[in-house]
Amino acid sequence: MSAAAEAAVSGPPWRILATPRFRVFWGAHLLTFVGESFTVVALPWLVLQLTGSGLAVGLVATLQAVPRAALMIVGGAFADRISPSAAMRGSAFVRAALIGLLAVLILLHVAQLWEVAAVALLAGTVSAFYIPARGAILPGIVAPDRLETGNALLNLNQTAGMVVGPALAGLLVAGTGTGTAFAVDAVGFGLAAVLLMLLPRPETGAAGAGGPTLLSDIRAGLAYVWRDIGIRAALILTATVNVGFVAAIEVGLPVLVHQRYQLGAAAFGSLLAAWGLGAVAGVVAAGLVPMPRRFGLLIIGIVAWCGVAIGCIGLAPPLPVALALQAALGVATGVVNTYGIAWLQRRAEPAMQGRLMGITMLASVGLAPVSLAVAGLLAQQHVALLFAAGAGVILAAAAGSAVSRTVRGLTP
Repeated sequence: MSAAAEAAVSGPPWRILATPRFRVFWGAHLLTFVGESFTVVALPWLVLQLTGSGLAVGLVATLQAVPRAALMIVGGAFADRISPSAAMRGSAFVRAALIGLLAVLILLHVAQLWEVAAVALLAGTVSAFYIPARGAILPGIVAPDRLETGNALLNLNQTAGMVVGPALAGLLVAGTGTGTAFAVDAVGFGLAAVLLMLLPRPETGAAGAGGPTLLSDIRAGLAYVWRDIGIRAALILTATVNVGFVAAIEVGLPVLVHQRYQLGAAAFGSLLAAWGLGAVAGVVAAGLVPMPRRFGLLIIGIVAWCGVAIGCIGLAPPLPVALALQAALGVATGVVNTYGIAWLQRRAEPAMQGRLMGITMLASVGLAPVSLAVAGLLAQQHVALLFAAGAGVILAAAAGSAVSRTVRGLTP
């Protein structure tokens, strides 16, 4: 079956799994998320075993996070230049080699902190090339009217990796040590790279059609995003909302639970699980229900609801109420993530997919280090103040979007 014929598969949304090209990509995507979740658990545990220092854990995490965020635009331009599938294959092979080398050092009992830090730095750099390509490849595999379903299935992979992967990783690390967990990550990315070799270069892309240099491609991508008022508004909204959301949930929630709920860690785990289950429901709903014509108004409503929910959670309501708020917040984020990525993919020119995904990921995570630092200071003063600030930022973003005719008028 040709790529064009595969993309034209009709019928219910889940028939997208009948497309061999999508199944290959979906399988590779799942392998990388599950593999990466093992490193999420094993890396800080390894650093603690080597040093016993929380400061060292933070340093290694920063070494991984900074290049991943800073180079995301470069990775997107690179994917546009050589094709998303080639960028994914190369990045997956390199990560498999890096993490595999670290696993060998650990299993031989010779790993040192500087080696762990170096691998974290290089792995973060590789991720900056893999992540934009992963977002850019889907429009070349499925038809435009299947983007929501495709993104929904990929988001379910991510959710499964976040929920199931760490639990399995924790058991594996406890039973056999961190070396085995890193080996699982390496094998996962290695198998994904092999699978991606079966995926032809997307026919809808325009790889190799860039400017004379990578820097000129980056400038062209930034200019393209700035000229498109709809995309520009969406990315500003994304950056603003993520500042408030990340601060409140990643820093504020554990502090709130520790201070206000008697069940402690059990309550914290339950709240995270409620969010995860809600996110799954939101992703499934967005994959089955076509994007509404009044897409802009939907996004404004969802953002406003997120602000209200975060503000209410900060009041430390009874645990059942907090669980319901977290679940509803998860539904909202699942819907907006699935619809939002599909909207961006559909709106962008084929030759700009990688750069747009790189800039989108930067908008999502670029301000995270600053927001987390400020969140820590606010939480130290009063945790309710942190939630109020996060809710205020998100509601301000919703209000600013509501007065924008461009945002209100966004359509699929």
